[in-house]
This record gives sequence, C-alpha cells and structure tokens, in this order.
Amino acid sequence: MPEMVALKRDKEFLKRVDETVKRGSYASRTDLIRAALREKMDAEDLRRRLARIDELYGSAKTRTSDEELHRIREKVFLELEKEYGLQ
Repeated sequence: MPEMVALKRDKEFLKRVDETVKRGSYASRTDLIRAALREKMDAEDLRRRLARIDELYGSAKTRTSDEELHRIREKVFLELEKEYGLQ
C-alpha cells in the first residue's frame, strides 16, 4: 500500500514545479516529484554500476581492449534498459 510523504518547499521552488506542470510535461506536482525521485535513484544505480565496472576493469590481471570494454558497456546498458523498461 502506498505511503504518503510530506514535502515542504519554499514558494520559488513550488513556482518552478508549477510552471513545469503547466507546460504539460507532468499531470501534477506529485507526478513531477515522483519522476524526479525515480530519475535520481536510477542515476545513482547507474553510477554504482559504472563504478563497479571501473573497479573490475582496474583489477584485471590482463588489460581489456577498448573493443572488449565497448562490448561490456553495451551489454550493461542493454541490461539496464531491460531492467528499467527503456526499450
């Protein structure tokens, strides 16, 4: 069951939120804030995954070629697209 979260913001911030909603990108303040939070969490997930790739790349006994690294990145992004329904 969804839980309610209260958010207090200054008038200038809410004015910007309302302007964005009026442009038709979002149906309501709630939709915009929900999307912003989702995007932030997705970006953090991506940052952690890329850091893990960098960690693995740096710890390899043999160096990975640029072509292999490109293939690995493509595979990771395809997996992320599937996981987050971006296809």
